[in-house]
Amino acid sequence: SEKGRKIFNMKISVNNIYFSYNGVNVLDNVCFTVGDGEFVSILGPNGSGKSTLIKCINRILRVKQGSILFGGENINTFGLRRLSSLVSYVPQYTNNKNTSSVYEILELGRCPYITWKLKTSDREAIEKVIEDLNLKPFLKKSFSELSGGEQQKVKIGRALVQEPKVILLDEPTNNLDLRHQVEVLSLLSEIVKNRGISAIMAIHDISLAAKYSYSVILLNKGKIVDMGKPADVINKQNIKSIYNVDVDVVNHKDSILIAI
Repeated sequence: SEKGRKIFNMKISVNNIYFSYNGVNVLDNVCFTVGDGEFVSILGPNGSGKSTLIKCINRILRVKQGSILFGGENINTFGLRRLSSLVSYVPQYTNNKNTSSVYEILELGRCPYITWKLKTSDREAIEKVIEDLNLKPFLKKSFSELSGGEQQKVKIGRALVQEPKVILLDEPTNNLDLRHQVEVLSLLSEIVKNRGISAIMAIHDISLAAKYSYSVILLNKGKIVDMGKPADVINKQNIKSIYNVDVDVVNHKDSILIAI
């Protein structure tokens, strides 16, 4: 481990997993670990397996070979309620025309814990997320009335109401303008840090991934090309290798700029 870095207990261990559609490998011997309080981004071109990997970690898809461990336990041994209380998922696409109120959507995040009705602890968890994400102005509004950036904050809010140990995000900045992209990722970065949870995010934007991630994974054709700290992994050679584009990569403080 690095000198001076806080040592985290391992939370997620992805061990040599394979996944295929119709006999064609989409994930090929993928292996990595993510610790508490780490924000990890998965980068790669369309069709590289980013979304598939996120869905495998959440057990939406079952791996063909290999294992995914959470705290040393295989996720295949978890019941659905237990898995939902530990891992939350923000999908790339949802029903943007949902007419439920924002508060009703946040309540859904307590499903792993609810028996008959919301308890005091459920209300407290919802109120904490409302405060953290500044959602109070939207609570009575229909989800369908909100802008894209506001909807994304609500989706993240619902995931956080689950009080997960790990949050999985599939293209959380998709279809957002630059201001909302920065707002959403800044928010996620602070939450990961303050709550000590882990985040694994599939994303296209290399510069945003570099700025907000503890580490990045470069995925291409289902295989990990490189992984590590953004400044070590995001370089001209790797980008040329997986995107087939010649770029200049400029490191400036905590940001990485990509110039075509």
